[in-house]
Amino acid sequence: MGRYAWFNTKFEYKFYCYQPSSDIIDFGGSPCDEYSESDEGSENSHCHLHLQYNYQWDQEDVDEIINILKGYRFDEIETYKFDEIDFTQFDNNDDGTYELQNWLFCNVKSINHDVLCKYIVGILIYHQLLYINRLKVSYE
Repeated sequence: MGRYAWFNTKFEYKFYCYQPSSDIIDFGGSPCDEYSESDEGSENSHCHLHLQYNYQWDQEDVDEIINILKGYRFDEIETYKFDEIDFTQFDNNDDGTYELQNWLFCNVKSINHDVLCKYIVGILIYHQLLYINRLKVSYE
């Protein structure tokens, strides 16, 4: 089982262990109404019996996300700070976001697993905004 975040890009993120779902809202953006399958880029066909939250980011939020990601200190993120990640090696689509997620969990190092998971969520939000104008998420 587990807790998930479903994005309108078709990307699904599984929160790790005790990672709080609220990590997702620490990168700017704003709450929104639940999105439907008719929303841009969405094939959100999941069905829930859980409490669900909805959030969104627009292109105007990108600079804030970048500033937050660049604000992580070296003692928090030991390898692959934001400026060191070559985003061109990952396609700007949901497959590329999955590849990026796998690469991040294999390569980014931190002594604090909670910080690492939050950092990776922020990078995945940023990456999706490279290929969609309004990113929406439903999460548990």
